[in-house]
Amino acid sequence: MRAALWHGNGRHVEVDDVNLPAPGPHEVVVDTTAVVACITDVIAFDNPPFPPGAHIPQIPGHGGVGIVSAVGSDVSRVRVGDTVLASANPWCGVCYACLRDRPDMCGELTFLGPEIELARTGSTVAHSYLGSYAEQMLTREIQVVPLTTGLSHQALAVLADGGAGGVGGAFNVAPVTAGASVAVVGCGMTGLAYLQSARVLGAETIIAIDPLAHRREIAEKFGATHTFDANDPDLVEKVKEVAGSYPALFGDKRGVEFAFEASGEATAMGTAMAITRPTGHVVLASVTKDFLTATLPISAFDAAMNGKQIHGCQWGQTNLLRDIPVWTGLLERGELDFDSMVSTTVGLDAIDGVLNQVADCEVVAAVVEPRR
Repeated sequence: MRAALWHGNGRHVEVDDVNLPAPGPHEVVVDTTAVVACITDVIAFDNPPFPPGAHIPQIPGHGGVGIVSAVGSDVSRVRVGDTVLASANPWCGVCYACLRDRPDMCGELTFLGPEIELARTGSTVAHSYLGSYAEQMLTREIQVVPLTTGLSHQALAVLADGGAGGVGGAFNVAPVTAGASVAVVGCGMTGLAYLQSARVLGAETIIAIDPLAHRREIAEKFGATHTFDANDPDLVEKVKEVAGSYPALFGDKRGVEFAFEASGEATAMGTAMAITRPTGHVVLASVTKDFLTATLPISAFDAAMNGKQIHGCQWGQTNLLRDIPVWTGLLERGELDFDSMVSTTVGLDAIDGVLNQVADCEVVAAVVEPRR
């Protein structure tokens, strides 16, 4: 099969042929129909080696959609011919984290999957147990969920990646309440999913913050009631004026009840903290560009005396079997719209260029169809 390989040389991948082995007892082979070109992969390219100890070259890609073409002897969740959403985030259902409804920390989560062969040389290629930038994905039963839907595979690809992270952030991590004030810092794929979900959940004030005018315009189309330039020196004050205030004992009582960050910039995490009112929720979803060294700017007063609650948001704490069918239903009913977030669709040979477009924020969501 053809796959995009990262050789450790910056933001560059090369398409080559690899030999995918037959699935093991609990493994599944999926013919990939659509996958999002995700900025998280570019950030990993900028911070090699990632994951530590991983072999290079490797096949990137951590979420996708496709049709099951082979299953292992002990697989029962899916059958050949099923349409499935596949994710690097598993749900085993039996580990410490899964039993406590924290599938984002599932004990079966791994970045180091089986090694496969480069077809022309027989040399080793690393594989993350998904490797969705390829014509086929070799994964595990615990990383797929079957879907029966008429939705486009483009929309499902967005859901498999940043879409689920955004929806899960608003539904699972810090559930937005009706009438609430919400701010979204960073209006890319995950940020727009946050925003749409906040609207679905009945938020009254939805503030979109992004340095790019075209992204702020898109946010308005998805339901933002106010938009602000992230580079505005008076940003924090302007957001607090819009968000209003409530009685509190200490400090500035103004700000939003929920701040969702999805920008890829460590400074934006500080912005999310600053615009949140006492007792409010700050949800941090993005992998920052300097994720191995970046630190979170936080006031001890905010955390201890103002009671601001900080939540990590790895893929929206999504439970594959429970949540994905529900959110697919939201898409089917038109309550969420992921098709309109897709800026471009390309074949596998164009993935190198489109990853750079995503990194430069030229597009919101870029879908790759590897078998195109």
